[in-house]
Amino acid sequence: MRIAMLIALITLLVLPARALGAEAEVLVGDASQQAATELERGNFAAAAGLLDQALADPAMPPDRRASILNDRGVANWRLNRLKEAVADFNEAARLLPEFAAVYNNRGNVLLALNSADEAVRDFDRAILLAPSYVAAFNNRAIAHMQQGNNDEAAIDFAKAAELSPTAPAPINGRGRAELASGHLYAAMRSFSRSISLDPTYKAGYRNRAEVLLTLAKPEEAVEDLSSALGFAPDDPGLLLTRGRGYLEVKAFGPALQDFSRAIEIEPKSALAYAERGRAYARIEEFERALADFGMAIELDSRNAYAFTGRAAAHNAMRAPELGLADVERALKLDPQNGEAYRVRGDLSETLGNQAAAVADFRQAAAIATDDDLAWQAIERLTGEQRPQPIEVAGTEFEDWSVFVEPSGRYFASSSRIRKLQVALEVFGQEAPRITDFEQMTGAYKGIALLRYRAGRVEADRGSEEVELAAIIDINNRRLIGLEPYRQGERLANWTWDEENGTVVVRGPDGITSEHKLRGGRPKPGLLEEGTSAAQGQSFDDFWFGTSTRSGNQSRQKQVATQKRRSKPKTLFDLLFQ
Repeated sequence: MRIAMLIALITLLVLPARALGAEAEVLVGDASQQAATELERGNFAAAAGLLDQALADPAMPPDRRASILNDRGVANWRLNRLKEAVADFNEAARLLPEFAAVYNNRGNVLLALNSADEAVRDFDRAILLAPSYVAAFNNRAIAHMQQGNNDEAAIDFAKAAELSPTAPAPINGRGRAELASGHLYAAMRSFSRSISLDPTYKAGYRNRAEVLLTLAKPEEAVEDLSSALGFAPDDPGLLLTRGRGYLEVKAFGPALQDFSRAIEIEPKSALAYAERGRAYARIEEFERALADFGMAIELDSRNAYAFTGRAAAHNAMRAPELGLADVERALKLDPQNGEAYRVRGDLSETLGNQAAAVADFRQAAAIATDDDLAWQAIERLTGEQRPQPIEVAGTEFEDWSVFVEPSGRYFASSSRIRKLQVALEVFGQEAPRITDFEQMTGAYKGIALLRYRAGRVEADRGSEEVELAAIIDINNRRLIGLEPYRQGERLANWTWDEENGTVVVRGPDGITSEHKLRGGRPKPGLLEEGTSAAQGQSFDDFWFGTSTRSGNQSRQKQVATQKRRSKPKTLFDLLFQ
């Protein structure tokens, strides 16, 4: 911009006959510079108006016009003028086909229009033009996730993280891709890394808390979210997730406070009203629950979550006919809603239609094989036993065996350690293969490592075999974490600190994790010969490039989070969480 203004001043001195044109160029420069400031401040309408003024100059060079059109496209996207944004980016690409930021930005708008395939082509073009374009890798990963290609998304997020090792967004995005693939412990590593890069990174805390809730660790989730809320007290997403964590530990008062505060901040949040409605239902304040469910539905008539919650509340209030109407609406909106089938089963049972109830409970169990109450209802009504995990033939290692659950998840169990199941995450279709079991001594007594082959992953070097190590607290019979041991020929770096009782693992992917280990004497009777194996078991960040900011720096937007919850324990826990 300063160069353009300098050229204009030189023209004014050397060619007086063109003084008017030079003055116009300076004015255009002023308008675009002001627009850049307004974009930075988030004043998108003001920025768009200033860029309109700049584009009014008919003598503007094509490359300059393309640059300003790109910026106006970003402003239009932020104003939700998606068609206008696409038109601006189309014209900018026509005028300057080698302008990588235009393709990155247009790809993001296409994502907003649910055109992921076209978006991927735009991000491909941006990366071809600028092979180190971090934002384009990050955004292409988001597009892959929208397509359901989570493995490809993880590769692109990893590349973005490699290119920008201090930015938390790409590694957080990789965690979202891992979570979508069911790799909870891998996602935990990524989210923890994003937080270590930026201790104020809200998305990292919220996402890690979602994993902790799924792993039935609500206290740790609440601790994470409280930390995040310390520097972002008015973030409704953090409040809603912490409220769900409080519900898990039956802290109903704090949960209601969080949901109510979220509603104060975002009075038109249907999700916040639905969450508070479920909290009220948990404490049997059904009139308040119905009022909140009604408000959620008024704000969003397609909110299956609210319809399902209200149906369950009607059943608890002995009004099953009203509940049936709500749950039918929920299933029309979301035909794969396992909770809605389960609630409809409860309603049918209340109405005395046992055959319909059993059919719905079976459907709920088919959608979510770990739905405890659905299976309890099936056993109660039919006597049919829940399918048990099956031992995988040929996976024995010393006194360890690998089991597969009906859901397809694997775990390892030892005949000598009662009531311990070690979750084994895998990549691909092959069953895990245990390679080593080592019990620690000294300061780490009570800690053990169980190593296993976990399948293969795609990387820049091609397909590579992965070996993971499960860190086990034998004394408390729990899995502390799953960490990489080897990928291909590259070994992870494990650093043991006996003084502090910690281990730090730096994986071949560059992610570092730290675990506080708690050893000690084994509990009496824990290790026994001949004991049989136990049985049982948000989108991300969009980056935009603008020509008015150096190096195509990116702008970030945090959007929705995907809800994940731990298994409920009681009827109301199941219906209202």
